[in-house]
Amino acid sequence: MEELGLTYEVLEKINPMLIMTSITPFGQTGPHRDYKAYEITAYGAGGYGYGSTTCVREPVMPPVKAGGRPSQFNAGQVGSVASMFALYARDQIGGGQHVDVSIQEVMAGHYESAIEHWTFAANEIGGLTHPILQPMLPLECKDGWVFIMCIEDFQFDRYVKVMGDPEWAKNELFKDRFSRANYLDALAPLMTEWTMQYTKEEVFLKAQAGHVPLAPAYNAEEIVNSPQLAARNYLVEIDHPVIGLVRYPGAPYSLSETPWRIERRAPLLGEHNEDIYCGRLGYTRQDLVKLTEAGAI
Repeated sequence: MEELGLTYEVLEKINPMLIMTSITPFGQTGPHRDYKAYEITAYGAGGYGYGSTTCVREPVMPPVKAGGRPSQFNAGQVGSVASMFALYARDQIGGGQHVDVSIQEVMAGHYESAIEHWTFAANEIGGLTHPILQPMLPLECKDGWVFIMCIEDFQFDRYVKVMGDPEWAKNELFKDRFSRANYLDALAPLMTEWTMQYTKEEVFLKAQAGHVPLAPAYNAEEIVNSPQLAARNYLVEIDHPVIGLVRYPGAPYSLSETPWRIERRAPLLGEHNEDIYCGRLGYTRQDLVKLTEAGAI
């Protein structure tokens, strides 16, 4: 933006009411302000690489990267909210302002309680082999996986009842959430032996009826065919000229008075060249042919 002469300092002189939001890996100030970063480096810079488990032990595992682009999405979310703050403040102060969003700071603030653990007790809670509280793990079923999080003793007791009170659950090794963590290698196969008798939906419904915190891990096919998403009309059908009728993700919100709808599919490469170059920019069709022959468009 500086190279283009489009910094906030320049633009606010043209429009003092301007609200400008900048989202960068490390913010507009500080020694790292000019560093470039990609999703994996921004993710790690905020501490999330070590945030895969929640316990207090000596770090022994290397950092890992979750799928997708969580740092980008989180930064966009924070940027939109902060921009609304500035918009509201404009009515109070009579002018715009520069909103400076650091992706590193966004991720550090979203990192559960890691910062607080270190600040108050010098405990590192990430990058660890096993949490000190268990069970909190994925369990395989006939057709996929569920994730269980019974770190409170009463929750595990409920899960034991759902399983039919197996004899092994009375073993002293599994007497509380700390011992279950110490002997997870013995516990996990016993729990999996039960879940493998059922589909993940069956396990989920049994757990739900017993008030056990457990839920299925859905794959892409199951998400697309989700009855919940169908009931909310989340997926929209688009007739594409190349690949035919396909379903696209819709809006993750619903407005009661002004409902969202999709108006058009994404354009094909160069589909609107004539509309833009000739209709809006004043080029002739001959110019368009020359640009195409030259490989410019």
